Amino acid sequence: MLLHIERSYSSLRRFLRASRFVAILATASACSDSATAPQSADIPRGLQTTVDSIVRAKMLPGVVVNVRLADGRSYTLTSGVADLETKRTITPTDHFRVGSITKTMVATIILQLHDEGRLSIDSTVAKYLPNVVPNGDRMTVRQVLNHSAGLASYTDDEAFTASLIADPARTWTPSELLGVVARQTPYFTPGEPGKWAYSNTSYLVLGMIAERVTGSTLGRELQIRVFDRVGMKETSYPLVVGLPSPFAQGYADITRPNENLAVGTLLNPSWAGAAGAVVSTAGDIAHFAEAVASGSLVSASAFVMQQQAAAGSAFRIPGESYDTGYGLGVILGGGWIGHNGAIPGYEAQAFAKRGLGSIGVVINRTTDDDTPREIYAAVRKAQFGQ
Repeated sequence: MLLHIERSYSSLRRFLRASRFVAILATASACSDSATAPQSADIPRGLQTTVDSIVRAKMLPGVVVNVRLADGRSYTLTSGVADLETKRTITPTDHFRVGSITKTMVATIILQLHDEGRLSIDSTVAKYLPNVVPNGDRMTVRQVLNHSAGLASYTDDEAFTASLIADPARTWTPSELLGVVARQTPYFTPGEPGKWAYSNTSYLVLGMIAERVTGSTLGRELQIRVFDRVGMKETSYPLVVGLPSPFAQGYADITRPNENLAVGTLLNPSWAGAAGAVVSTAGDIAHFAEAVASGSLVSASAFVMQQQAAAGSAFRIPGESYDTGYGLGVILGGGWIGHNGAIPGYEAQAFAKRGLGSIGVVINRTTDDDTPREIYAAVRKAQFGQ
């Protein structure tokens, strides 16, 4: 199974199929803004031109890229506009939905709770959510973390997609979304050897476990355990239609090519929830990836476990020299660790390599191809030579 195709939110012609699940970061940018980086690093010669050319060729509205070096220096590149109607230039402070990068944040909470002895990732899901999740007594939390539990993704259900299209502003509860899963056929038996399948349901379940164990909301736990701890001042978990200001409007093609329908403020992200509802900036997600790669958010033993790729998740991206795999809420490959994300109207990448640096990328358009990976690879190779 292709690790890199995120079945969750892709195309938007089917509204929920927006996004490539690539283990390599992607991002577009141009026009560096040194004022946002007091310790500004030199931008590799020609990188601005390379990124700009990709943005033009792919007809992207706008892109922001943040690069952080291990020595503390950084820079931000921007290209294009935040809003096609007003033509407002995109800026480093614009907020974007970052989709499945949310998953790494939720996984961080689960591993912290494991470190605290408040749960065990080798216990069954049913221990924490009795009689709630199909096959919950047969799957472990670890299997849910690395997508080896066989849970069908609720975003693959056509009736759910139709409901979302009919009422995009509707607020969905986790229980309602699990109701969709109850009518689906599992992908495979939990822990079946060699089987792996990416599922948004997995992280819906993990969000519910986090709330049950802590007695708090997932939003609160994300704030105190991840956003505050890392210093992500521009990151939030708003389950509402709007985004914090300033924000980049998100665009997608639904009925025809180059339609660029404004969908960023159309959908209530509660349908994505723990699987993808976080809002952030390029700088904040690069900072987060750096923290994940450092191992500072969880114990040393939990960090080792996090980097163990699930059997069956390995995949070689064309043009790359190494395989990638899926660990506990992270994509791994070539020493880089992080996640990508996509939700209708937006795509994002956040990866880091310990001792080297990190890259955060945000795009305000659903691309349905490897554009994010293409841009990330260009940035990564120009800056880090790999």
